[in-house]
Amino acid sequence: MDLSDFDKTVTIQPDQVVYQDSNGDTQTANATLITWKHNSLSVTDKTYYLREGHEKYDSKVLGRENLILEEWMVELGYDPLYYHVNYETKTIKEINKIEDQAQIDKWLKPNAVSELDPTAAEEI
Repeated sequence: MDLSDFDKTVTIQPDQVVYQDSNGDTQTANATLITWKHNSLSVTDKTYYLREGHEKYDSKVLGRENLILEEWMVELGYDPLYYHVNYETKTIKEINKIEDQAQIDKWLKPNAVSELDPTAAEEI
């Protein structure tokens, strides 16, 4: 199932937040509200607050987005024991499902020539 049809909006909040920079000095910055809203599935909207200009802003937003995709998967009734989210394609995949011909060939012939070199049998 495809989860990629969502909008992510960033809204600057009216209040400033206070934080300490790496030198220990007190600074102020805008707070941002990031909202994820799915366009085609009936799942709950998700939000995340983060300080504008945070040193790890992009990685924190991406991490939260990945968690949201996992939450939406569970909301849609998929069991995390049997399914996972592919974060690159934003799709729900069955765990350990064989999907392409290379996987099928490796499964049917685990000791194929490309995997292991053949050895001659010894005489006893």
